[in-house]
Amino acid sequence: MINLKPLIETFKKAIYGRDVRQSIVDLAQAIGDNHNEQETLRNEVKTLNADTKEENRQGKEYITNKTAEMDNAITAGKSTIETTVSTGKAAVDSKVSEAVSTIGSGKSELDTKINAGIGKLGAKTTEGEQALSAKTQSGISSLEQKTTKSTQTVEAVISRASESKAAVDTAITKAGESKAALENTIQKSESGKTSLDSTIQQSTIKDKELESHIAEINQIIADGKAVTKDELKAEILKLKGLSIEVLDTLPESGKAGVIYFIKATTGSEQNLFDEYAWVQDKWEMIGSKSIDLSQYVEKAEHESFKRDTVNKIGAIKGSVEKLDRKVEANMPLVKVVRPLPNFSGKEYDCFWVLQKTPLNLSEGSEASPFSHYVKAYCKVILDKNRSLVMGDAQNSVLMLSGWETPDDMPDLDCTKIFRQFKSAVFGNAIQNQYGNPPKGKIVDIIVEGNTLGISFKTEDLQLTLKNEEINVVCEAYI
Repeated sequence: MINLKPLIETFKKAIYGRDVRQSIVDLAQAIGDNHNEQETLRNEVKTLNADTKEENRQGKEYITNKTAEMDNAITAGKSTIETTVSTGKAAVDSKVSEAVSTIGSGKSELDTKINAGIGKLGAKTTEGEQALSAKTQSGISSLEQKTTKSTQTVEAVISRASESKAAVDTAITKAGESKAALENTIQKSESGKTSLDSTIQQSTIKDKELESHIAEINQIIADGKAVTKDELKAEILKLKGLSIEVLDTLPESGKAGVIYFIKATTGSEQNLFDEYAWVQDKWEMIGSKSIDLSQYVEKAEHESFKRDTVNKIGAIKGSVEKLDRKVEANMPLVKVVRPLPNFSGKEYDCFWVLQKTPLNLSEGSEASPFSHYVKAYCKVILDKNRSLVMGDAQNSVLMLSGWETPDDMPDLDCTKIFRQFKSAVFGNAIQNQYGNPPKGKIVDIIVEGNTLGISFKTEDLQLTLKNEEINVVCEAYI
């Protein structure tokens, strides 16, 4: 831009009209040149504005293309990007318009000063030149800063959009994994239901077999073929020891309990004697080769029949025990009298706990899927702060534990119990072990003499013993 200060000084020093006119012409020409330079600067600003708009347009188009590749999960992000770009464009346009307006205002002010008077032109022109230069440089600098900031904003938005798409892709992958895990769980549940249906069907078949076995036993009893235990014992007691005597001829009389072998007149190598016994004061022939034995049961047949009978009885017993465990009934209140050890009036409690434990059975096994056994817990309260707790382990051994064992502590035999319907007696052992016995319910209690029999279905049985009552109270907790 042309410096007007020397021309103004020449104008001030001009004396003659020609010199004055020439200085005015020179000054006007310089002002015109400055005006042309301002127009050139304005055009450059317009060009910069157009370039900025084009860059913004290209940035917007790039962002639009990128966001179109994303799915519906980042639609909100796309809207944010478009809004941000639009805001940046408006800010750039505003700053450009402000710069153009400032330049125009400077030119208008300069023209006014020229028309107002040549005398005031020097100072005003210098002031207008300085103001115009400062404002023009400020506008250009502000425009460059806004353009740079807009570009950085667009790049940041694009970066955030890429991060959002990566997060959505990760979420979709995890959702697929969760769906696969859920389908696997559903498949296992369906398999478990099929196994349960099969177990219920097998249980129904076993119940029908039990009914058949019971009907067979009832028929044996009805036919009179069953022999009671007392009848069999009476017959065994009647048996006496036997002896054998071998003679050539039969004597006139004999002795009870002796079998006489008399050599037969005819016979084979395996049948050389006739057998006699002295019964009711006369001879009774027992056997010879001429006796028909076809109606007698042979030993092999007898053993086979005995094995079959024992197996049937065992199967029936197992089925009955299984049926007992299925019975839905409340346990009656039963009192079992038991002697107490002497603890000098101390309070004494016994807890009998019935427990059920699942077994690992081989495929095709007809056994019950649960093993039942009884645990005993006996507690002696010595004083307010000390006590002895006795509880058996799974091997039916009574465990004794506590802070102190008295010197006169007697051997404790709370009672005899059944474990899986077999009698088991608790012994004594010392072990540090604390805990409270659980509670539950059973089906029935059978008391016979000194034996406590238990017919049960569920988990727990509690027996409570108080010193002043001298008995055991069996209670069901439903």
